[in-house]
Amino acid sequence: MKIVSWNMNYWQNTKGKLSNAIIWKNKCIDFLKNEKDVDFYILQEINPIKLFEKTPSQYEFSMREYNIIYHELTNELLYDGIRSNFWGNAILYNKKYKIENERLSYSDKYKNYYGRNGIMYYKFRFNENTNLVIINFYNKINYANKAEYIRQLFESDKEINSILSESSNIILAGDFNTGFNRTDKDKYMKFIEIYKKYNLNDNIKNFSKDFFPTSFYLRNKCFYLNDFCFTKNMFNIELLNKKDEWESNGKNRLWKGLSDHRPLIFNMDINSKPNFA
Repeated sequence: MKIVSWNMNYWQNTKGKLSNAIIWKNKCIDFLKNEKDVDFYILQEINPIKLFEKTPSQYEFSMREYNIIYHELTNELLYDGIRSNFWGNAILYNKKYKIENERLSYSDKYKNYYGRNGIMYYKFRFNENTNLVIINFYNKINYANKAEYIRQLFESDKEINSILSESSNIILAGDFNTGFNRTDKDKYMKFIEIYKKYNLNDNIKNFSKDFFPTSFYLRNKCFYLNDFCFTKNMFNIELLNKKDEWESNGKNRLWKGLSDHRPLIFNMDINSKPNFA
């Protein structure tokens, strides 16, 4: 099985002229399509509908072997003062898989849970005996409350804790906005312990030999570790894109000239034992 997890930085790359935005979108589509045999694209900071804008107000979804699930961060962006060109998070999944269920609640008790749309939870039928839980997490800044990140809410969420504890096969991936740099090994190890209690494995294994940056922060002109892929009951895990492919864009650094985040591309095998709990 192959997955791609990537913060695409849609909002920054669609601010200017529409013609330039469409050029960027086409380059992104080319990258996504050229990654062969992908089962799941786990995407942050993207509008997957507008991504496929060929000309103004004309959309053509050219990746026809995939279905789209999209959670738009409309309310969160309105808090930020944004009034148009909304974006969010998406999962593109191969049509050979079927959605079993979506368990995250959107009842009244969660109506004030800022950033909950940034936590996509879906269970897929992998084969007749096996389910796979995918959680696409985007750690949004909460500008409505002291400009803090929502990750602590995520970690204390009883429903998510239950999912992580009970589910057999899990991929938890996305942009955690943690901001670990080359000197933050101790902080990183403490962060990893949070997910070990759910038997989730960190598949980048950063700081084990070399620092593996996943994003570039222009304000500090520094590379950071912000993006993760945790798994439970997945085997033979191989990170495919270890090579640095950052390009200069003025003072900024963009991965292949497309985003301030690099994608995480993995091959992995899944536990095939029955697990329909």
